[in-house]
Formats: sequence, structure tokens, C-alpha cells
Amino acid sequence: MSTIRIHFFDSTGDAYDMTQCDENIKNGDTLVIVDEKVVGLADTWPVAVTKNAGHLHILGDGTFETYLHQFGEAAGQRVFTDDQIKVARAIASAWGFELQTYPPQHLLNTAEYILAEQRAEKQRRGQPT
Repeated sequence: MSTIRIHFFDSTGDAYDMTQCDENIKNGDTLVIVDEKVVGLADTWPVAVTKNAGHLHILGDGTFETYLHQFGEAAGQRVFTDDQIKVARAIASAWGFELQTYPPQHLLNTAEYILAEQRAEKQRRGQPT
């Protein structure tokens, strides 16, 4: 098991900003924002493991285990280790923060909206829905 580093922040905005400029925050470090009930993992695009994400990103399908680097020397390699994921989720659970469920509700809402728009367009055209 590699060293797991945990960083606490006052806001998800601060957490996001610091992942971009603080050299002490490494990829996969755990980010904890108690006031917003958010726990996340540091990355170029830091992601929340909790239902609340604040300014952190979320993985649309929750596949932290198969989330791969897209660019550079690490392209194709996993972004987070099993231990990093496990620790972030354990911290969130220990604090009583709700873990992200997949697909996230906002993606479901977006999909429902798109489908409703498509049905409405078909109705305007007189096509069966």
C-alpha cells in the first residue's frame, strides 16, 4: 500500500484550486471538505466520491477503478489505485457523508430532459412517439 495523503479544505472551490497549484497535493490524494460533506480524489480534474460534489467533478458512471489517464506518459494507466478509492470512500462513510450513486441524479435528469425534448419534437412533426 502506498502512502495515502489526506488534505482538508474550507470549500470545494479551494480544494479544486489547490489541486491545480499546490505541489504537495499528489494525484489520488484524498480531499475532505467537511462543511460541504464532500470527499474527493485529487487529479487534474479532481472528482468527488460523495453524493455532494460542490466544485469537484463526478464520474458519470462511477468507474473509479477503470478511470484511465487520457494524455501524456501515463495515458491508458489507471488514475486512482484501489487503496486510494477505498480510503476516500471509507473517510466519507466515517463522516456520515452519502456516497455517490451511479448514474448521478443530475445525469438522469439531463437524460430525461433530452428524451422529453425529443418526444416533443416528434409530436410537433406529427410523428408517433
